Order: sequence, then C-alpha cells, then structure tokens
Amino acid sequence: MPQGYLVCLLLSCLLSACAVRPAVPPPAAVPPPAAVPAAPAAAVPKRPEKLPERPDEAQIIAAVDAKENLFFVQGSAELDAAANQALAQHALRLKANPRQVVTLVGHADDLGSPAYDLAIAERRVQAVYKALRGLGVGATQLRSYSVGSEKLSLACRSEACRRRMRRVELVYSE
Repeated sequence: MPQGYLVCLLLSCLLSACAVRPAVPPPAAVPPPAAVPAAPAAAVPKRPEKLPERPDEAQIIAAVDAKENLFFVQGSAELDAAANQALAQHALRLKANPRQVVTLVGHADDLGSPAYDLAIAERRVQAVYKALRGLGVGATQLRSYSVGSEKLSLACRSEACRRRMRRVELVYSE
C-alpha cells in the first residue's frame, strides 16, 4: 500500500471520530430568575394621572405645571433669563434639603425625527444639570431622564402646545 493512502485513511478515521458527539445528559432544571426590584419612582417619572387616555391640546397644556418646568425655544438648549431665575430657586430648595433628589426629565416637540428629539431633550437636560451644579447643587441630588417627543407631544398640532413640550421637567423625590 502506498504511504499517502495510509495517511489519508488515518486522517479520515480521525476526522470521522470528531463528527460523533458524545451523549450529554439533559441540563438540570434551572430555577426561575429572582425578581428584579422596580426602579425608584424618581428614575422614571409617572405620567400625570389627571390626563385621559387620549388628551386634547387644552388638557396637555393645562397638565404642564409651569413652576416645575423650564421651557426652551425650538431647536435650542440654551437657558433664558426666566429659566436661570427659576433654577436659582430650585437650587436653594435642593441645598436646603440635602436628602431631596430631583430628576431632570427632558422633553421635545414632535417636529424633528425621534433621534433628533431625543438628542435635543438630552442637551436640554445637560444644560439644566450644568446650571444646577454651577449653583452649588450636589451631583448626588440630580438624576436625568430624556423622553424626547413622547406620546403627549404627538397630540400637539398648535404652536402653543408644542411650546409646552419643549421643556425640562423637574420631578422631586426623597
């Protein structure tokens, strides 16, 4: 027998042995994963309870509390004088209550793409965060959450309603 024939025979035997897999016993029953605790209430702010399932513009505008929101010009993340004045009051409140935490919730109107709306909402949140830090509020008291153009802004068709959507909402918790 030629030597090449023996080598091929030997290799084919070895390779065919690799193709056979040993029997593996079935895995033991795996217990279900432990329940994951829910996120704290401040992490994801609740939708206002006073709004119906499909609110109209008047209901949306009325539900946005001007005292707990900072409003922005379309396409902007710059704080105006009124926002800076309001932030000074929020900073005093937070510094007087060091255990209190505020979640900065960024919103946008629905005039841009979902990605743009989320990005502008995040820029607005960062502007408010930076301003509060500059006013002496501790980083441990600040959380952020950007929504972008959530469902509510989709119901807005007027400029007055869209103006209410371009905001950073301040949601307090302890």
